[in-house]
Amino acid sequence: MKLNVYLCKNDVQEFESCLRPKTKSRQYELLPTTKEIENVEHRIYVVKGDSKIPKWLSFIEEYVSPDDIKDIQNKTCSMVILFKVETADGKRIFAVCHGFGYHIIDKTKIEQNFGLITSLNCVDRKKIKSMDTRSLGVQTLQKKEASNLYTNLGEFAFEFESEILQTISGALKDKTVGTKMGGTDNLLLSTSTPILIEEIPSKCLTIYEKFKLDTYKESFAFVDYIKYEKDKNIIATLDNLLADAINKKQNDLKISVVYPDQIDYERSETFKFGGLHRPRDFEFSEVPDVTLNAVYNYINGNAINSETLKEKIKIIGFDGNGEQITTQESLYTYLVFEADVYGSKYILSNKKWYVIENDYLQRVEGELKSLIAPLSNPPLINWDSSLDEGKYNALYKSDPDYLWLDKQNYTEKKFGRSKVEIADLFHEPTNKVFFVKKLNRSATLSHLFSQATVSADLFKEHLKYQESFLASLKEKWLGKAASFTEERIKQLIFVYAIGVPAGKGEILEVIPVFSKINLLRHVKLLRKVGYSVEVAKIDIV
Repeated sequence: MKLNVYLCKNDVQEFESCLRPKTKSRQYELLPTTKEIENVEHRIYVVKGDSKIPKWLSFIEEYVSPDDIKDIQNKTCSMVILFKVETADGKRIFAVCHGFGYHIIDKTKIEQNFGLITSLNCVDRKKIKSMDTRSLGVQTLQKKEASNLYTNLGEFAFEFESEILQTISGALKDKTVGTKMGGTDNLLLSTSTPILIEEIPSKCLTIYEKFKLDTYKESFAFVDYIKYEKDKNIIATLDNLLADAINKKQNDLKISVVYPDQIDYERSETFKFGGLHRPRDFEFSEVPDVTLNAVYNYINGNAINSETLKEKIKIIGFDGNGEQITTQESLYTYLVFEADVYGSKYILSNKKWYVIENDYLQRVEGELKSLIAPLSNPPLINWDSSLDEGKYNALYKSDPDYLWLDKQNYTEKKFGRSKVEIADLFHEPTNKVFFVKKLNRSATLSHLFSQATVSADLFKEHLKYQESFLASLKEKWLGKAASFTEERIKQLIFVYAIGVPAGKGEILEVIPVFSKINLLRHVKLLRKVGYSVEVAKIDIV
């Protein structure tokens, strides 16, 4: 048997407040109970789905008799049972969902990460079944890994230093609790035997006691490096800072827009904003992509607050036929923002605030300093603020020591339409490849970091990629052609060259936290394939 359990926040004490309000499309009803559960209040709600003709029926209707298919309809019914259970911390409400019953749960009233923390306290590190992770920042990467056998944690490709663990499932150490457990905000518990309804409150109490433990620190201490923030006062302060940034149209490294995990954005042809001006104004705000500029254009100078971001402004994705294909999500869900409060650094990602552990941040910065050498040679030209990246790189085009590679893309048939830029510049005397970007947005930094690792992987794995690069060197320096061999490629030094306004400090001092974490991940990847890494600050004047 499998239970899908949510824990409501400790200030939620009324059953009705656990549920989303009824609407025309969201209907449910409270069933009268004919049997009591000793010392436990409970409520049973059912969602009676409407009968619908299955979409596949149109595929065969011309080939069969109408009388034979007239009664074929789908109907999905769901249920939520709410239990008020006495715990060591007072009464807490648990929601046990069946079918699609979780859709009527008010997610703002539930305990965040309840399922994840409980699972980490209970699962055997050596018997993990699956895990979902995501990276923080403006370029989020989500990964789902699953094994057909129970597997040791170390066998999964989880990067402890740069990713957030969102979901984990595995076999339980304590078989009296159940056989398998997993979850994020909700908890999925599997048992080998059926559970009677009157036994569920006792099971919820056991689960709650496991949730309150901190034994996860023994095997999963890394989850505290980047931890979910629960303090309401801190969150309110952070939300106000975000609203201020939106009102000021902030457009820098600290703020960006990212598609949330829960929507299928790749299938979306267009997106529509709504809720700020009128409840039904989605048709007047169509954009091909959700970007920060699109957000500011929609807000159009209207003063907004945290409630506007969380509750009013909504975004929906549509396919090429104008059909809605994503859930209606708040603008708040799309925003990534970094802020400093009370001596700590916080990051908003997918409507959750995370606090970065100070020791972890110091360790990241320390590792970066130990793994990346500052560029000492060659000296780079100052960056005229009126020049874009392409024009800046072109300054080196006539320099006899440099090979200008900017926009000299490499492609192969097996890459499809994809094109790879080997680097922006190559300096022959030092054997260094330069990847150049101006420090203005985290998205550009993310592209810079990944550009280098993609190129490094291709140098190691694709002979034609190596040959193309060596041919360019031989063409530029014909007299040194004999020296341009595979050995030169093995000895390349990768340089991140970043343009920073003069007087702004060193690179590692000015880039945001999630860019530092991202940079560390890419530096480790480069070193793993054998390349040294340097960083260069280019003064923008």
